Amino acid sequence: MLDSKNRLPDAADDYRRAADLCAKQLEAQPGNVDLLKILWPAQAGLGQLSLGQGNTADAVRYHRSAVATMCELTKADPESIAWQYDLVQERVRLSQVLQHETG
Repeated sequence: MLDSKNRLPDAADDYRRAADLCAKQLEAQPGNVDLLKILWPAQAGLGQLSLGQGNTADAVRYHRSAVATMCELTKADPESIAWQYDLVQERVRLSQVLQHETG
């Protein structure tokens, strides 16, 4: 059986690397939907990992970034039910993190 806790730092590194690469490329290609599709799960993943490690400030920051990225995706394709759904889910995650932070 795998010890998943020992893999959390690797997952965080992978998410950070993906987020950093996307952010850098988005500077040259603002609004690139393909990059945004990669960026938001990395941001959300970093938020969840941060929350799991008890770092609610980082969790809030990452989830807010994920919401902003999802807003860009829904703006790029306002007819996409999938993006609308993902945006709602990310807002729910952010609200849960904010409740955890205050509570």
